Amino acid sequence: MKRAVKTLPTYLLIFAGVAGVVVFVFDLVGVEFFTKDPALIGLLILGVLATGIGIERATTLGRTESAISAIEAFLTNTAVTRRVQGKEEIYKDGIRLVGQAETRIRSVLVGDSMKAPKAFADAVAARLQKLSKQGKPASMVVILVMQKSALPTNFEDLVRERHEIYRRKGVGQFVSVRLIDQENPVGMDYLIIDRRHISISFTPTAETHMLMSSIVIEDQPEIAEQFADWFDNKLIPASAALI
Repeated sequence: MKRAVKTLPTYLLIFAGVAGVVVFVFDLVGVEFFTKDPALIGLLILGVLATGIGIERATTLGRTESAISAIEAFLTNTAVTRRVQGKEEIYKDGIRLVGQAETRIRSVLVGDSMKAPKAFADAVAARLQKLSKQGKPASMVVILVMQKSALPTNFEDLVRERHEIYRRKGVGQFVSVRLIDQENPVGMDYLIIDRRHISISFTPTAETHMLMSSIVIEDQPEIAEQFADWFDNKLIPASAALI
């Protein structure tokens, strides 16, 4: 059946071509082979041509639509991003990603140094400790983007208190905290795991730094490595060490 559909347009076009040649030859030698008006014969030939071309276009369009549908299905099934909603779910997913770290955890926090819950710090400390015991220590670099003149008076105490979580696990030397002084800091938080995963979190609400939404790009090293390079080559040189 498929073969018939594919070859029918060709047969119709051949028939139209032959009919046109026959009409032309008989008209040239003066033989009135057809009793109908030549204009009607021409209309017939044009009709056959249009039918052949129409069928060809229809079958080609069908194949094109099928190909497009297949591509759309492929892209849907291999989507590289997903969305996470709500602060608790964002950090829950972040803890899961931290559990896959092998070499380096990179983190950017904008506007509030303590927005990550203690459970997240505990998960990072546990992962770094596990890797260290396996003889392949990993590191974590945290960059805070805040207005230095507006920091709370106990800011350094808060940072050291959080850092103590890592020291108690014996991995304090693998964790560093840095600061980018920015007036009225605006931006998104980033969690970059090795050069494989990225979580980009933000809040759409004014006057708060509480995270509300996150876009996660997982198992995409060709994308993650660009974020990692941006962190290492742009953010770190622009920051000052706190711990």
